[in-house]
Amino acid sequence: MATKQPVNLARSSRPSTNMEPYMPSASANTSYSSKYYFNFLHINFILRNLSGPNTIAAAAPKPEIPAKLVDEFVSQPKNYKIMGALHNPTAFEAALAKWKELPVLQAEDIIRNSSLPIDYHMRVSENDIHTGFGQVDRDGKLQGIGRECHDFIYEGQFKDNVYHGWGRYINDQGVYWGDFHQGMRHGRGKYLSNDGKVMEGNWNMG
Repeated sequence: MATKQPVNLARSSRPSTNMEPYMPSASANTSYSSKYYFNFLHINFILRNLSGPNTIAAAAPKPEIPAKLVDEFVSQPKNYKIMGALHNPTAFEAALAKWKELPVLQAEDIIRNSSLPIDYHMRVSENDIHTGFGQVDRDGKLQGIGRECHDFIYEGQFKDNVYHGWGRYINDQGVYWGDFHQGMRHGRGKYLSNDGKVMEGNWNMG
């Protein structure tokens, strides 16, 4: 009775690639290696069916920015006039001239720079004190993304009608881009004065 030769499970000396499955070498007993290979396929088939179909979950659709908010940021800032928001019209005109020199700050730019969560479903309208326009809560306070025109132009995030989050502030002295906290420049930011001086870094309630 012939003795069955042990199977050589060593890898072939031929270089393999990542796409190449592991197989016994050619010197192995043919009937035994075939049986090994088909058992491997059978186990693999069972495992694949136990794990369910290979489906890829569809990516969640990107929320849409309200059209009224998009339109506000591409339009020229204005005095909302109802309660005489401008204390110094000359200062506002200087800020407006600077705004026209700068690239338009889109609502999407604010979202991209913000570290705060964005609520895409808030109502968009003028605020309760008639100084700004943007996302407002049920009381009419700016909460989220908006724009305020006073003796300056602020475009960015708000909390209770106060600058809070990321935004751009333009006045008759220069421009600041960066983080705000409770109405103050706080966090990472950059300031460019009208005479060309640049200050960039971390601000502390300034």
